[in-house]
Amino acid sequence: MLLGRYIIIILIVALQSASSQVVKKMVDGQWRKKMAELVRRAENSIVSIHTFVLDGEEKQCMVGSGFVYNRDGFIVTWRNVVEGGDSIVVNFTNGRSSGGRIVGFDRTAKVVLLKINCNDLLPVQMRESGELGEKSFVVILGNSLGVFPSVTLGTYMGKEKNGFIKLNAVVPPGNSGGVVLDEEGNAVGIFGGYASSGDDISKSEISTVGIAFPIDYLKSDLDRIIDDYKKSSGWVGLSVLDLESDTETFGVRVVGVVPDGPADRASISLGDTIIGFEERAVRSADELATWVRSVVPDRVVELKIKRGEGYIVKSVRIGRRPILKMGRR
Repeated sequence: MLLGRYIIIILIVALQSASSQVVKKMVDGQWRKKMAELVRRAENSIVSIHTFVLDGEEKQCMVGSGFVYNRDGFIVTWRNVVEGGDSIVVNFTNGRSSGGRIVGFDRTAKVVLLKINCNDLLPVQMRESGELGEKSFVVILGNSLGVFPSVTLGTYMGKEKNGFIKLNAVVPPGNSGGVVLDEEGNAVGIFGGYASSGDDISKSEISTVGIAFPIDYLKSDLDRIIDDYKKSSGWVGLSVLDLESDTETFGVRVVGVVPDGPADRASISLGDTIIGFEERAVRSADELATWVRSVVPDRVVELKIKRGEGYIVKSVRIGRRPILKMGRR
């Protein structure tokens, strides 16, 4: 049944494609089964991305696509999918979902790397785009008009001077950031949008010429971002001040809490006095900051806190200092 479902989807999108080659291929039952099996293997590596934007009292949602880059929770998508977002949710085909955060951009600032709190994911298999032959068939996987996963077929047309891959395909809205696969199921690019003379190809009018960024051009940038991320120092999202010498013998007063940061999620509040960090007495704000930065992100530490006349212990999962949110254009 699963195989049949994908064959039906592929037949529908093939008939929408501008390429007569695609329609001819669909007559071949063995080829249809091959494509359906390709999608079945890749479905756990693709994601739908919902980006929520607060506009006054209203919450708007932008929908796009992405794919798993490595098993440790790193997701690749196109910049416009998450640009200006106040929160990001990454959804998998099996119903699993996770909040996402931006951890870096490639050197062109068109491709974004997200991090989600999921491990043991199935990454896409990658191949150099230069190995594609003229009129090779490609498959774009993503979220078309709310249909997830969606499948769009097309053909490879070559590369532009700027390195972008040109595709002959009619790709419905929602696929920006989706993965482009070759006939063997290897990722060769990330779908951006349609050919345009302007800078933002993702917002061009629909045409039969799609544009994708070669995956092999991105790999070194993405690997560098991940390496830097793993080396980053700890962060808890707190602002603290030293206590005046005549009020307490030691401790620091909480004067600021970053919304949805590690401390906020641990229910640390304004006015709390932090007196202990992992069984060590906290005597100054600088001392606490040094200890936090020395902790590997994702490790859980215990903070001893004086709240009112009582004492409590809070477990805090150390995070990473977030990258500033991209502004809206």
